[in-house]
Amino acid sequence: MKKILSLVLVTLFILSFTACGGDEDVRGTISTVSGASETAESSKADENNNEFAMGTTNGSVYENSYIGIGCRLDSDWTFYTDEQIKELNQIAADKGGEEFAEIMENADIVYDMFVQKTNGDNMNVNLEKVNAITLAALDMSTFYNEEMKKTLKQSLESVGCTNIEMEDTEVVIDGKKFVAVKITSEMSGVKMYQTNFAIKCSKHIASICITTMNGDSASSIIEKFYIAE
Repeated sequence: MKKILSLVLVTLFILSFTACGGDEDVRGTISTVSGASETAESSKADENNNEFAMGTTNGSVYENSYIGIGCRLDSDWTFYTDEQIKELNQIAADKGGEEFAEIMENADIVYDMFVQKTNGDNMNVNLEKVNAITLAALDMSTFYNEEMKKTLKQSLESVGCTNIEMEDTEVVIDGKKFVAVKITSEMSGVKMYQTNFAIKCSKHIASICITTMNGDSASSIIEKFYIAE
């Protein structure tokens, strides 16, 4: 079951990123989402001009200064190792140092972090490289527009999810607001609850997906996040 869930998350973000990034057509597809918060101006992460960097994990703490966020999780969460992250990114295990950093900076999609609990709850952080014109035109307050939601639904359906419902929401970290969407779905009779939020970086869009299996407990996980200085 864990492998199926991992597949759902990976497929979900490959398809959702492709829908919104990489070309100038995004300016024509972004429309105002009813109830969405004006979040782009309030977010340090939206304004950062940091150099690209992969996140780091230290014990139960993940942080990425490029994205501008971190999270301090409980000890019952297990992060993917550097080797497993390389495998997700299809990078040879012997690649490291500056060579690895250069490969990741030039990649279209970067799987930066994956963490899970034994009960099936999991979370991942992914980045998609977006060209400067598209990124400059992208209003994060309307990121999860109807076209995006349609793509998210199709990607979930493609891996066998049913009874898919979506709801606009927001994620608040240290007083900073990020536009988000909640998704509920079922796979093989198991109900999944996802909260997705996105952050604009200097060259990428970072998406964070939180999935819980025993009710919608994403809020308790979001409380573990902080803005990284």
